[in-house]
Amino acid sequence: MKDVSVLSSKKISIKNSDVYRAIIYHLACAVIGFLLCRAVFFEKYMPFGIAFIGAASPTYLPSAAIGVFIGYFIPGIGFSGFRYVAATLAVLAVRFIISFNKKLTTSPLFSGIICSAALSITSAVAYGGMDADILYLALEVIALGGAAMVFNRTVSFIAHIYTGLSPEELGCLMIVINIVLGGMYRISLFGVSLGGILAAALILSASKYGGIIAGVSSGVTAALMTLFAGRDARLCLIYAVCALTAGLVTSLGKYIELCSFFICAVSLSLLLEPTSKTAAFIAEMLIGCIIFAILPKSVGIRLSKIFTCFPQISVNNDLNRAVTMRLKEAAAGIKDVKITVDEVASRLEGLNTPGFSSVLTDTESEACVGCKWQSNCWQAKRENTLENIFIMIKTIKANGTLSPSALPEEFKGKCLRREKFCEALTKSYLSFASFTEANGRIQQIRQAIGDQFEGIASMLDELALDFSNGVTFDNAAALTAVTALKNIGIVADECSAPVDKYGRMKINLKLFKANETVLNKRDIMRVLSLACERNFSPPVIKKTAGETFISISERARLHIDIGVCQKSAAAGDLCGDAYSYFSDGSGHFIMILSDGMGTGSRAAVDSAMASNLMSRLIKSGFGFDCALSILNSSMLFKSTDESLATVDIASIDLFSGETEFYKAGAAPSIVRRSGRTGKAASTSLPIGILSDVAFDKAEIKLSSGDILVLISDGASFDGTEWLRDETERFSNGTAQDLADRLCELAASRRLDSHTDDITVMTAVIS
Repeated sequence: MKDVSVLSSKKISIKNSDVYRAIIYHLACAVIGFLLCRAVFFEKYMPFGIAFIGAASPTYLPSAAIGVFIGYFIPGIGFSGFRYVAATLAVLAVRFIISFNKKLTTSPLFSGIICSAALSITSAVAYGGMDADILYLALEVIALGGAAMVFNRTVSFIAHIYTGLSPEELGCLMIVINIVLGGMYRISLFGVSLGGILAAALILSASKYGGIIAGVSSGVTAALMTLFAGRDARLCLIYAVCALTAGLVTSLGKYIELCSFFICAVSLSLLLEPTSKTAAFIAEMLIGCIIFAILPKSVGIRLSKIFTCFPQISVNNDLNRAVTMRLKEAAAGIKDVKITVDEVASRLEGLNTPGFSSVLTDTESEACVGCKWQSNCWQAKRENTLENIFIMIKTIKANGTLSPSALPEEFKGKCLRREKFCEALTKSYLSFASFTEANGRIQQIRQAIGDQFEGIASMLDELALDFSNGVTFDNAAALTAVTALKNIGIVADECSAPVDKYGRMKINLKLFKANETVLNKRDIMRVLSLACERNFSPPVIKKTAGETFISISERARLHIDIGVCQKSAAAGDLCGDAYSYFSDGSGHFIMILSDGMGTGSRAAVDSAMASNLMSRLIKSGFGFDCALSILNSSMLFKSTDESLATVDIASIDLFSGETEFYKAGAAPSIVRRSGRTGKAASTSLPIGILSDVAFDKAEIKLSSGDILVLISDGASFDGTEWLRDETERFSNGTAQDLADRLCELAASRRLDSHTDDITVMTAVIS
């Protein structure tokens, strides 16, 4: 049913439930105001009702005022309530006058000032000329000002109490609750106080559902209110110690906490000189424990929302900026090292590397010094001599040595020291050739190391870019996620919502006391998807060292069905092709295929190294170009023999379908898009040949139903037309079915004597 009101010719629909809720809230404010008036400060002062008037929201101020006036008009404890009524009226008048200034009315400091000032003035009037205890009156005014500030602070966050409180807000709430309970201490039966019972139940509940912070806060404030109410001062110590005990053992379970609390309370009560009131206090503790034990689970869930401190939320700060700067500095430093090494090596190479002229000089000095024909050979007919020496060097290159019989006829006929000349030329040239070869090898090693330095510098640059433009934290989403999970009874202790450079969110949670919480993955996924307005995949729940963690990522729009089939050349045991595929954690599915040079074990080693190392580098955060540079230098430096392999990579964005091809000497790839097939070809060289290598790149957008096929050279030896035809005709099968068929057809089409390894990788998008 709905009530309909007419205002300014407009009909306003009001639900009956809203009316009932408003009535309940106003009645609650009136009751709280009444109880606060009965809360005693130093046995005879009751200022807390005034604090409530100074802090109450304008909406509930009339109800609060009614409750406070009733509380103060009922005969109080000690002195008359006249000055409290007068102070209340004064605070109401001030609040009415400045009601237009929202900034003042919501200020905790202003609430404290007007309440303290009002009570100071009315107390001065009431006790003028009377013998009054000025010290206690001053303390009352100070306590009133502090209470008004705490009440005002509590009113400001009471609207979002279920989303979580900070430790400061939780402390304020505990103070308010215990002051309200202080108004119930004198409601008793046979000495058993209602306030004492509820204080015990509050400490147990706060410890259970809010942890040690909430438990100790409630225990300390309960101890203070017990002292202010004029009860036995020893109870203060008992409340504080029992609260600490309950907070420390709460992780062991509800009933262990309950028993520990009660045993501690009884033990301390009996140890601290039992009095006539000890039995009543123990009864209060017992009844409080019983109330806590029978609390329904639904009430416990609501209390956990209130008493749990707000979880730690990861926020953006200057850490990213600092890390980015350090990474860029490191990258620049490594680049400088490479440049410096290259410059120094170039200079040393010019200083230390002997030229071919040294071969001639050494040969002449060792074989021809003292010969009467020396000037004729090396001066008068130098060009003729050099031509003959070049012929001799060809013989040395071919045979490794030079004998007198192998000398050119012209040279043999006029040289007087043939054997000595052969020995000297062979020695000088082989030494020169050995030095040149070693120097070339050193150059290759230096180049490989330089490439490694450059690759590391590129990686650091990419990491700096990721930090600067990559992960951010959506704190609003984290708050929303925490609040949404609280509604299904899951309380988080820590939460972060990182968003990667592609705009994809991941929510990480550390739960508070999750051992007793039933975690339903479907409910978690559904609640967070609705709350954050994103489609999430089922969460991953991990329990480690007694802690429970939940990690949930956005669900990708596309799914990849992968199929792989291989056939070794000549039915051998080892295949010279290697492959891998994986998700990079950022919504990309990566396919890698490598074809080693030749067949058999040597090709298998090269392709496996290329595939595995490329996969590891990409998974570690290296970009494709950076990973290729490091892989190429590793292949060049792997052995003294020639070692090369092709690299074929396809990177599929599972959210958008954007697909990138990276090819280094690889065979063409077949793509079926919207039922039509095409190919992505490459003209680049394999890795392991030259120091400078680069990918051929292409981009295409795939969608559901499209097919991608990566192949090695063995499958495309007679072209790709038949592969395109087969892929275009394929339907009603898995990716593995297509891979098996293409691989079998490729093997059956091989009619010549030459065989090669065949690998087919297929990906069907859905």
